[in-house]
Amino acid sequence: MAESEFGLEINKTNINKIISKWYSHDDADFQTSAGELYPKSMLQIKGQCMQSKTYSIIGVLVDYTVKDGSIEKVIHGSSVGACRD
Repeated sequence: MAESEFGLEINKTNINKIISKWYSHDDADFQTSAGELYPKSMLQIKGQCMQSKTYSIIGVLVDYTVKDGSIEKVIHGSSVGACRD
C-alpha cells in the first residue's frame, strides 16, 4: 500500500468513527477500519457497511468520493438490517 493510500485509509477510519456515533448508542462499538467493512447489506446499492459489534442488526452505510487522492465527499445512512459479505 502506498503512503498516500495508507493516509487515505486512516482518514476513512477516523471519519467512520465519527459517523458511527450518530447512528446508535454509545456502546454500539462499530467496526470502522477498512478491513472490517462489509461489501453489502439488504437493499444497499453502493458503498460499504459498518457493522455494530454489540447490536447484530445495526449497520451504517458509507460511500466515499475520492478525487486526486483526497476524500471529497462522504454519503452515509442507516442500513436496512445487518451487514453481510
